[in-house]
Amino acid sequence: MEEKVDSVQSAPLALDKRIHCTCQLLHFVYLVSVLSLIFGITLIVWWKYESDNTLVSIDFISRSAWEAKPVKTTAQPLCVNPPSIVVLMDSNTDRCYSFEDCSHLIRKIQEQDIPKHDDITYNFLIGNDGRVYEGRGWDTPGYHSGQLNDKSIGIALIGNFNYYQPSEKILEVCQKFLEEGVRSKKLDPNYKVIGRKQVMNKENNPGEHLWKIIRDWPRWTNCVRDGCSERLCNRANYLAH
Repeated sequence: MEEKVDSVQSAPLALDKRIHCTCQLLHFVYLVSVLSLIFGITLIVWWKYESDNTLVSIDFISRSAWEAKPVKTTAQPLCVNPPSIVVLMDSNTDRCYSFEDCSHLIRKIQEQDIPKHDDITYNFLIGNDGRVYEGRGWDTPGYHSGQLNDKSIGIALIGNFNYYQPSEKILEVCQKFLEEGVRSKKLDPNYKVIGRKQVMNKENNPGEHLWKIIRDWPRWTNCVRDGCSERLCNRANYLAH
């Protein structure tokens, strides 16, 4: 009889023990889940930071840094902002490989452009030193592509690519800079790339070596939708074949 009483009394104790163990297990699972979530969020934030930091690490040289002359007139802003067209071209000059040489060369380009256009004609220039030099910047039209001036961003790769291949560095910096333009909302996420010769009938710019390369870029287009696209498409189709 006493054994039965002991058995009955020990049953609730065993049940309590199992419940206690189950609670501890659930608490452990909950703790692991929370820590896993925190780790996952931290990993995503770190990855995004690293991605953004790669873009921001572009060596950008402002107008004041390369000692640009002051602009005499106030240009009108772009009529399409952010622009969806990037016009690539040569600077039709010698190449440069250092900050000093590139700055000197860009000052000479500005001096040549000022009498006719009040300022340097390009929005940005990229040197073989791996730096991006500010011309007119993101928000001001350049004088590089005729009817597309106020709808596009004009980027000159410093050199003449009829005579030599553009370096891997200058091409990589150009593409990273365009990615940065999208990230900073200065460039339409669906932007397209064209060569200057697609809109300027008498121009052989960019040079053949650069022209051949950019036509293989995923963003290159042979047709620009800007309200006067038929002539541009015909011109681009002619050049592409």
